[in-house]
Amino acid sequence: MAAARATLLRDPAWAAPLLWRSELRNALALYLRKGELSLRQATTVQDTAEELLLGREHHVASHDVLAMADAVALTALGIDAADVYVTKRCTGHGRYGSSGSTAQFD
Repeated sequence: MAAARATLLRDPAWAAPLLWRSELRNALALYLRKGELSLRQATTVQDTAEELLLGREHHVASHDVLAMADAVALTALGIDAADVYVTKRCTGHGRYGSSGSTAQFD
């Protein structure tokens, strides 16, 4: 959580494909099953995340994401094609960095 907060302070303009909600719920459910979070903690995390991304969620066009994934080996970079698609739509360019590597999708 501390790393996420630090990232939010550095770059407050977050955006995500709508799928993020299900992905977060799955992660929180895992922590619930392991006993690492209480139900109250998990719902607080989900609520906070939903507030932070309010108005910044984007529909992702499946054909565009698949075409992008086909054009560039995104999995080799550890990057999800849907995230790159949203980044490109929100920023106007397709630059996306991960673990020190940067990819260009224009």
